[in-house]
Amino acid sequence: MPDRMSPEMFDQSLEDVVYTRLSEYFRKIKGHRAEELWNVIMPRLERPLIRLAVEACDGNKCDAARMLGISRNTLLRKMRHLGMATQPRFWKRRGKCTPEA
Repeated sequence: MPDRMSPEMFDQSLEDVVYTRLSEYFRKIKGHRAEELWNVIMPRLERPLIRLAVEACDGNKCDAARMLGISRNTLLRKMRHLGMATQPRFWKRRGKCTPEA
């Protein structure tokens, strides 16, 4: 795996990058029976999205949920469903979740 991203990567939209990677996946499964692709692919998209949002918010799940446009309870439910820890040691706990002013 290369250390650096190619310059072309920065010219592509996120949708184009995802489309390209999913196209590769579909080429690999061609000829094989594929079922429940939604349940296979979506966790692979949600997990890094949630992780990056929580990291960007220094572990504050209220802020991460707000960033993602979902409630804190939905975020915690998704994290549990995806097998993600909801209370890692490095995540800060900063009181109750309040709506943005």
